[in-house]
Amino acid sequence: PEVKTPTVAQFPGINLGCAINQDNATFNWPTPTSGIYQEYVLYAKNLGIDPSPFRYTDAIATANLPGSSYTKTVIPSGTLSTTLSMLEPGNKYRFGMLTHATSGSTDYYSEYNVNIIECSIPMPVAKF
Repeated sequence: PEVKTPTVAQFPGINLGCAINQDNATFNWPTPTSGIYQEYVLYAKNLGIDPSPFRYTDAIATANLPGSSYTKTVIPSGTLSTTLSMLEPGNKYRFGMLTHATSGSTDYYSEYNVNIIECSIPMPVAKF
């Protein structure tokens, strides 16, 4: 049987906008309306390492590898928000999300969406 992952219409990715609190960023997204998936994958690209455009193909291939500007966070299905912590103050990041499923040794992702958001992590401000 063919694995049918969510289309862009069925899963548009993360909702636009960043909720920043110091070095944390919170994201949310809708439940896919159809398609097979087991989890969500949130990709972050550190623009301080590589300012080139965010590309899902690069994110999937290189996330969490040494020297990569991409990291990934795997989030269980049923979860509709997450907070990434320990982001580098003063840096900009681009974030994108896909659904993911595995069948045997094959990975399946939802269609690439255009909901790529850029967030700036502010420098800490001294409080007196």
